[in-house]
Amino acid sequence: MSGTATLATVEASLKTYYLPGLRWQADYASELAAIIEKTDKYIESDKVKFAAGYGATAGIGARSATGTLPTPGERKVKQIEFETKNLFVSIAINDKLIITAQNDARSFVNWWTDYMTHVEQDFRKDVARQYHGATDGSGKIATITAVTYAAGPPKTLTLTVNNAVFFEVGMLLDIIDASATPDAVLSGASGLEITAVDEENNQIVVSGIASDISGTIELSADYLVRSGNLNYEITGLAKVFTSDNTLYDLDRSVYKWFNPTTYNVGGEITEIKFQAALDKCVHKTNSRINALVTTDGVMRAFQAHMDAKKTIIEPMQLAGGYKVLSYIFRGTNLALISDIFCASGTAYGLNTETWARCRQAPLDWVDRDGSIWHRSSDDTPTWKAWGREYCELVCFQPRANVKLYGITEH
Repeated sequence: MSGTATLATVEASLKTYYLPGLRWQADYASELAAIIEKTDKYIESDKVKFAAGYGATAGIGARSATGTLPTPGERKVKQIEFETKNLFVSIAINDKLIITAQNDARSFVNWWTDYMTHVEQDFRKDVARQYHGATDGSGKIATITAVTYAAGPPKTLTLTVNNAVFFEVGMLLDIIDASATPDAVLSGASGLEITAVDEENNQIVVSGIASDISGTIELSADYLVRSGNLNYEITGLAKVFTSDNTLYDLDRSVYKWFNPTTYNVGGEITEIKFQAALDKCVHKTNSRINALVTTDGVMRAFQAHMDAKKTIIEPMQLAGGYKVLSYIFRGTNLALISDIFCASGTAYGLNTETWARCRQAPLDWVDRDGSIWHRSSDDTPTWKAWGREYCELVCFQPRANVKLYGITEH
């Protein structure tokens, strides 16, 4: 971007320069995101549709030479249909910045580059988090375990949470009332801005409250989501690997064949326990696990076990340029992926052929009226632009994947 900067030149940079970067961040947000296929082949209108087969064919049997032959019958099929989720990224620019750019293009370009770089980085991190998600699909990031009110000014709440590592200053949060039916934003607790993060003590400070609402927060029950995200995030691994819940509008307490395979490690991870878990998938579905996604602590535990055996773990390269360790199981090279957003003490064995990010199209700008920029409706000299992708993370055969849990971390 050179010369005089205007809305038109900024728009051109969004289309030609920053859009490919945002798409890359969405498609390769993490090693996990990189190994999942992105496709539109299961999309019909605004819905994902696929047929899930289960059971066995009926026409198999042994008879006498003159006996009645087996009665033929196909496997059972359940048609699954559900709406995509909606991912958005929003940016804004005001009239004063445009005027400033006309007088000092270099300073504007530096500001704009920093702004969009930060947008890309934060979008990538949030998509990576959503790939794991919450067990109930709510978008829960952390549960509140203690709260302190300060009158200020400004009025603030210091929230102690079970894990503060996922929060950053400037994030907007909602406190969710877990006692509501269904869960809902707590009164007076929407759009709260994080002003400080203390990862060591698992505490965050939020502003934006009009009065002391600390007494209305139910500790160890109420939780935090990104503002506006309640129940709208893509379906992550945590929900897929929770048995007997409702997944893709299918009640798995009824359709148990759509539940995942699980294995309780119950302590230290060993190669034998690891193989036993993967064997369950082979025996149930003849599935070939080709990736293991886990935490740093579980990865260290597995490496310590392999080091004690003097076993060399070879590196391998994934799409997106990621390099990870690998493990050979039944002749298949498994990618060993550690992910900060994975649940503690847990590892997911994935057959990536049973997964896809189903979407209408890759991420793009909302420009149906001829321009990326849209004048703000709040009577301010501000223009906004929105990137969007209508998609869902889909596991077509959860049973062909395995969750290892109860693992001691190192």
